[in-house]
Amino acid sequence: MKKAIAVVSFGTSYRETRIKTIQACEERIQAQFPQEMVYSAYTSGMVRKKIERLEGIRIPSVAELLLELLETGIQEVFIQPLHIIPGSEYHKILTDSQPYIEQFKKLVVGDPLLVREEDFRHVAEELIAAYHTDSCEEVTLFMGHGSSHSSFTSYAAMDHFFQGSSLTLACVESYPDFEQIIANWKREGVVHRVRLVPFMLVAGDHAQNDLAGEEDSWASRLREEGFEVEIDLTGLGERPWIQNLFVEHIQRRRKG
Repeated sequence: MKKAIAVVSFGTSYRETRIKTIQACEERIQAQFPQEMVYSAYTSGMVRKKIERLEGIRIPSVAELLLELLETGIQEVFIQPLHIIPGSEYHKILTDSQPYIEQFKKLVVGDPLLVREEDFRHVAEELIAAYHTDSCEEVTLFMGHGSSHSSFTSYAAMDHFFQGSSLTLACVESYPDFEQIIANWKREGVVHRVRLVPFMLVAGDHAQNDLAGEEDSWASRLREEGFEVEIDLTGLGERPWIQNLFVEHIQRRRKG
């Protein structure tokens, strides 16, 4: 029986980080499941169009990929999202794949990175091991994307799992709020050095501009307030243990 794994992400037009993150995750999944073909799809139409225009590479949407797999005789498809939370982009995958459920012998959509308590705990433990410092003057602030979807609470839950460490998290588009964190630090007068790290699969536009940009960014805002700033543009997808977590998500869902 012909099987395939569709690895689906929002996508990024930043080629260097795309190779280090999305492609690295796809390669790790392919290595774990060598008997199945691994395919890529992006949920962002804007990113797909930009890559095709600039690089001449066509990356399909979820619906386009599923149609192509049907036409090649694939009978079973497992869709593994590389999204961080079960937000709007994840639900777009569910919606776009729905019309194809009856057309495959089996079509399953797996979980994004953070769904179960064990997912949050695992991610927190790994990041704390990598970034925690005992100095009360230094913190690591992760930038999450945020969401208008009700699952924005996943970011607050992630921040909760950082409690007791020198790590914290804020979002570009929702709670936890970056400006409130600055206000808290200024009021307490203890934190002086901040390491900024993206809590995103890729170090794409938000990381390059909203986090690390010279103007109108988290880095520039913190410097204006007198903080020393260090920038670490490592996307989550670069980390081998994150790649392994996505593999484990596939295995977990198939067992369940």
